[in-house]
Order: sequence, then structure tokens, then C-alpha cells
Amino acid sequence: MGFFSPSKSGKASATEPPPVGKPLHLLQYDERTKKFELGSEALDALRQIRGDVGVLAVCGRARQGKSYILNQLCSAGNDAGFKVGPTVRPCTKGLWIWSAPIRRVDPVTGKAFHVVLLDTEGIDAYDQTGQYSTQIFSMAVLLSSLFCYNQMGGIDEAALDRLSLVTEMTKHIRVRSETTGAAAPGRGGVRELGAFSPSFVWLLRDFYLDLDDPDRGGRISAADYLESALRNVPTDGGGSAGAAAKNAIRESIRGLFPERECFPLVRPVNDEKQLRNLDAVPRSQLRPEFIAGLDSLVELLFDRCRAKRVGSDVLNGPALAAMATQYVAAINAGAVPAIATAWQSVAESECGKAVEEGEAAYVEAFFATADSRPADDAELSACHERAVARARLAFEQRAVGDAATRAAACDKLDHALKVRFGEYREKRRASAAARCSELLAAAATRVMGCANAPDAKIADVVKRIDSEVDAYLGEADGPSAHDRLCGFLRDCQKFALAALAEKALAAVRSECAMERQKATSAAATASELERTVAELDARVREMDARARTAETRASAEADARRRAEDSARAAESSRKECESRAREEAAKASLALRHARSEFEMTEAGASSREASLREAIDAERKRAEAAADDARRLERELASARSDSTALRAARDGAASQLENELARMRAALGEAERAREAAESAARDARAKASAAESEWRAQASARAAAADGARRDAERRAAEAEKRAAYAETRLEELRKSGTLVSPPRKSHGSSDDLMNKWRAEAEAKFGGGGVGGEVSPNAGVAEARAPAPSPSKRRREKSPDPTVEEEAPIDDAEADDAEAVEAEPEPEEDKREEAQAMTVAQLKHKLQTMGLAHLYAGKRGVKKADLVNMYVDGEGGN
Repeated sequence: MGFFSPSKSGKASATEPPPVGKPLHLLQYDERTKKFELGSEALDALRQIRGDVGVLAVCGRARQGKSYILNQLCSAGNDAGFKVGPTVRPCTKGLWIWSAPIRRVDPVTGKAFHVVLLDTEGIDAYDQTGQYSTQIFSMAVLLSSLFCYNQMGGIDEAALDRLSLVTEMTKHIRVRSETTGAAAPGRGGVRELGAFSPSFVWLLRDFYLDLDDPDRGGRISAADYLESALRNVPTDGGGSAGAAAKNAIRESIRGLFPERECFPLVRPVNDEKQLRNLDAVPRSQLRPEFIAGLDSLVELLFDRCRAKRVGSDVLNGPALAAMATQYVAAINAGAVPAIATAWQSVAESECGKAVEEGEAAYVEAFFATADSRPADDAELSACHERAVARARLAFEQRAVGDAATRAAACDKLDHALKVRFGEYREKRRASAAARCSELLAAAATRVMGCANAPDAKIADVVKRIDSEVDAYLGEADGPSAHDRLCGFLRDCQKFALAALAEKALAAVRSECAMERQKATSAAATASELERTVAELDARVREMDARARTAETRASAEADARRRAEDSARAAESSRKECESRAREEAAKASLALRHARSEFEMTEAGASSREASLREAIDAERKRAEAAADDARRLERELASARSDSTALRAARDGAASQLENELARMRAALGEAERAREAAESAARDARAKASAAESEWRAQASARAAAADGARRDAERRAAEAEKRAAYAETRLEELRKSGTLVSPPRKSHGSSDDLMNKWRAEAEAKFGGGGVGGEVSPNAGVAEARAPAPSPSKRRREKSPDPTVEEEAPIDDAEADDAEAVEAEPEPEEDKREEAQAMTVAQLKHKLQTMGLAHLYAGKRGVKKADLVNMYVDGEGGN
């Protein structure tokens, strides 16, 4: 226990000038309800105080200058400070506080706190009851950290008797509620209350005595004077009730205020009139001894005032207001205020409010920065940690109570903040994932549009994919951004590049179809040449028939020998002309054959070039697939690098690391699937290459067969021309023999006319039969072609009809071999049959794809029961089948 006297006072730490304020009614008694009430304005003022708070209370008898001392402490006059009056009626009712706390720095700890000045109603007033005085005195002691008892004169037995309410107060205050097993009032209970009681200063006003004690050898200090007065009186061994009562008061004061001081203050003025209006007296008119003592008193009170404590816990403004509320509620309920129990309730309540303020501070600090940060776990965790620090600071400023209570509240705050952060992080992750999906969907649309362009190339598609990836990385964020990008790249490899490969194959197939069409056209040309050769053969046969007819007529009509010779010469001339024409046609057929061979060689060269282009496209696709795999591996390395960078932050989260490893394994499996898809694409390309090679071989074989057929037809035409030449030579030889032997005798003349008329009739029949040839048996070139294009007669009608002239014999029958050759030429398969064979060799899916590329998908779309035969007919008929 330390004591202080004015004579020994050291220089206290400086106190800041008190701020401007006003008195607020903290506690008053309502005569109507017979209850104590707390002023809302005063409670609000207490709740606004942040940090530790101390309460300096001045208590004493009425009309003895308590408010004057408080006005000196807050540096306020009578008009602005606590009310002071010269009448016998008390000015202060209940408890009042000064609205502006005084900032103070503890000289021991160096920690700042605020001092609240508390003015109390005077005890022992004529209009008070004993219980009321005890309750006001108890509230002042319970709320204050420094209790100043103001009294006129010295310490005598009457003054001690007036403090008997201390003994009464100990009967109405408990450290803990009765349910916790608190001890009954006694010495032990008083000493226990002393651990929660404020420091005590006994102010002796208008003190005029000398502090001398002859028994102690002269002058003594004010502290010695106080201890001497609180010493028990002797009982003379009789144990009288009076002495016991006096000693009980002294023991209660010593037990309740273990830290106590005494300060004497002389009379301020000698004039009674000025004494009644002390606040109006200028400082210069006060006694110098009083001014010095008053300054020392103010310094002492501020130096001795500390932050209010309940046990080891320090109160702040809201906690002090809550404790006042708890005490008043207990008094109004007729219960005994329990300091520890009330404090525990207040601590729990204030810690709950501290948790709310911590959450509010977290929300303000976190959302101010987190919304502008990317949805990255490291960034959000950093914002979370900073906001948690702000929240804990706000919590520490408001929280009160023991370590267990504060720890429980702090755990509750941490859990609430963790839940808030988890919810916010999940929302940001979901928002980032949705944004990533939106960006990738738009990018996929643009990539597929580039891939589906008519002039699309693999390099253009790869460039588009690279630009989309750069744009995506500039806008996307969140933990799933790279995973979704990998999926996007896999889809691009699977669909966009596959579409390009399919388009290249479709172009190759289209070129092959064009080549097939050219080959078909060449075959048609060869067929046309064969028909021309057949026409020439028919003409040769006709000339042979004419030669035989001339020979018959020469043998029948001797007188027509000259005309027969002329006819033979004309036939020979016609034969030579036909022979020359046959040679020309043969030359043309040979030229067409060479042209067909050159076209075949060009087709073969084009097929080789297309095969090389296809190989280059496949190689480019393979390189692109390898580049995509390299990009995937690069992304994998970047992901591994990001994971290694965040290892230090996630050292305590092994579960999250395991999850990331699982995601990496899934990505590797997906990359394996992409590699297998690439191999499947290469296999499909190889199959397409093999099919193209087979088709090319088939076309080459067909072209070779058709060239061989054209060559055979040419040789057949040359053979037939040689046979016709032999027959003409034989006819000429026979005519010469007949002429030399003189056996050419004219037949008997008929009644139908002369030989000239017969020759003219024969010539007219020949012209009518062969299209109007000239003199000497000349035939128009178009006549043979028209006759060759006419439908061939059936085998039963292959004999010529009888001439209307009875002198003309029947023509010789047509050679059956020659008729078979003509039928073989006519039986050449048409292009429609090739197209049908090609369609029947396809699958149903290939037929549907072909119809889609031809723009004929509407023929089967939306129809049920469509079979392959129907698709074949649609493919062969084309638009004509619609």
C-alpha cells in the first residue's frame, strides 16, 4: 500500500486540456415507479468511448463543495460545469458524469486511457433515506476507479460514524452471486470486495489543524494521520458494543479500500459571503495556500486515477455502460449486485458486440479490396488476412473479459470470418468459372467459324486459336481458368482441326469425282469413236454388197457391160474414197486414243499431286497436333510452376494439394485421350489415302481397258477395211476375167423398159436407200452416220427386204459376227450405272454425307423408313429425284 501527501508529491505526468463538455444525468430515482433509471444520453456518451476508461468519483455530504472540486478537474465554471448553489437544498440528484472524457496517459504503463468525472448526490441529506444513501454510495464505489470522499474538517469519530454506510454497503454487494457459493458478509467478504474496489482519497476540506503528534516525535504526514484515525479503538477488555461497532466501521474502511490516501485542503477564503459563492470568486482572490493545495489535489487525483478494472480485466466505455446497467437492474430487482457475475455477463455481451464490430470491420476492409482483385486464391487469401487483422483490431478494442471469454469470442469471430470468406470465395469462383465458360464459348464459335470458312487453312485456324488463347488469358481468372483452357484446346483439336481434315478429304473426293467424270467423258468419246468405226464398217459392207450386186447385174445383162464397167469404176472410186475416209477416221481414232492416253497421264499426275497435297495436309495436321500437345505440356508446366509457387501458402492444406494432384492426373488422362484422338485422325487419313490409291488403281485399270478396247476397235476397222479392199480386188478381177472370156451376156429384156431405164431405176433406188448419193454411187457422209445411229434390227430381221425390181436379187445376209460387235458397242455401260455402282459401294452414313454436300439432305431429312436403296436412288437421280 502506497501513500501520498502534498508535501511529498512528485511531478505527475501531464494531462491534456479537458475538452469542452457538459454534465449528463447518469442515474436518477423515479419517485413514480420507485426505481432507479439510467440516462440514455449519458449511456451513449459512455458507449462512444473507445479504449480503456477510468472513473473519478467525488462523494460526500451534501452542500460541502463536491461539484466545485469536479469543476476544477474539468476546468469548467459554474455555468458550464456541474451545478453549484449557495442554498441548503442539494443541487445534485443521483449520479452525473461529464460528457467529455479527459485523455490521460498512465505514467507506469505508458498506455493511454480516458477519465470520466462522476458527481454524486450528497449522503445524509435531509430528504434521503438510509437505504437510498447506501445505494447511491454503492453505485459510486462500484463504477469508479478512484473514489474521493469529500469532508469538512478533520477525521473524528463523527466523521467515521458517517462512513458507517461502508459497512452497510458490504452487506449489499457480493463478488459473485449466491448461486456460485459466495461467502456471507464478514471480514473475508470485505477483503474479497477490496480486490474489486477503487483507490480511495479522503479529502479534508477547510482543514485548520496542525499535523503534529507528540507521541511520534513531532510532525506527521496526512497518510499517517489517516492510518492513525482508522486504527481500532481499545476495548478495555470488556468487549463493549460501542467499541466493537466503531472497530467494525474502521475494519470495513480498511478492508474495502486497501489503497487509500488522505489530502488536507485549507479554507479557500475567509469571507463567509464569498464562501457561499465560491465558484464566482476569482482565482486571484483565493488564498494562496488554497490555490497551491487545489493544484496539488488536481495533480494527485489525476495521478492516482487508473483505468477501471474488474479483477485483471480492464473496462472500456461500452463495458462500463453495461456494468452500470447490470448493477441498476440488480438494485431495482431487490437483489444484491454481484461484481464478478455482472462482469461475466457484461464480458460475454460485450464480446458478442465485439464480434459484430469485428465482422463489420472485416466486411468493410475485405470487400473494399477483394472485389477489384482477380479470383485467385492467393490474392483473395491476402485480402482475407489483411481484413482479418483489421477485424481482430476492432475486436480487441471492444472486447473485454477474461482470457477464456475473449478466446471463445475470438474463435467465434474467426469462424464467422472463415465462413464469410468461404462463401465469398465460392461465389467468386463460380462467377469466374461462368466468365471463363462464356469467353471460351465465344472463342469456340469464332474458331469453328474460321475452320468452317470455304478457304480455311490449318495455319489460319492455329493463328485464330493462338489469338483466342491470348485474349482469354488476358480476361479470365479463377482457379479453373487453366483447366477450362485445356478443355478448350482439346475441343479445338478434336473438332476444328478434324473439320479441316474432313474438308480436305471432301475436296480430294470431289477432285476424284471430277477425274472420274473426265474418265467417263473419255470413255464416252471412245464409245463415240467405236460407233464411228462401226458406221465405217457398215459402209464397207454396203459397198461390198453393191459390188456383188454389180457383178450379178454384169453376168445377167451382157449389153450393160459398159455401164457395169462404169459402175464398177464408180464403185472402185467410191471404195477408194471410203477407204480414204476410213483411214482418216482411223487416224482420228488414233489421235483420240493418244489424247485419251495423255489425259490419263495428266489424271495420274493430278492424282499424284493431290496425294502429295493430302500428305502435306496430314503432316501439317500432325505438326499442329504435336504443337497442341506441346502447348498442353507447356500449360501443364505453367500449372506445375504455379502450384510450386503457392506451396508455401498452402503448406497447411494437404487436402487441397491432393485435390490439385488429382486434377493434374485427370488432365494427363485427357491429354492421353487427345493423343489417341490424334492417332485415330492419322489412321483415318491413312485409310482415306488407301481408298484414294485403290480408286486411282481402279480408274487406271478402267482407262487402260477402255484404251485397249479402242485400240482393238481400230485394228478391227483396219481388218474390215482390208477385207473390203480384197473383196473389191476380187470383184475387179472377176470382171476382168469375164470381160476377157466374153461370157458377159445381157439377160432377156423385160417389158419394163431399156437398160438405161433399168440403170436409172437402180440408181434411184440406191439414192433412196443411201440418202441421195451422186452419180457413180457417191454417198453423203451424213447418211452413214444417221444410218449408224438408227436402232439396230433384231436378228430375225437382219435380211434385207426384196427389191421392188424383179431383176434385182436379194442382198446377202449380214454377218452375225459383225452384228455381235455392234451389239457389244451398244452394250457399253452408261455413266448412270457407274454412279449407281459407286453409290451401292458406300455405307448409309457416307451416302447421307454425300447428299448433304450435294445440298440434297432435304430428300431424306424428317422421313421415316428411308432405306439404303432409297438413298442410292436419291444419289443417282440428284435434283431430278426431288
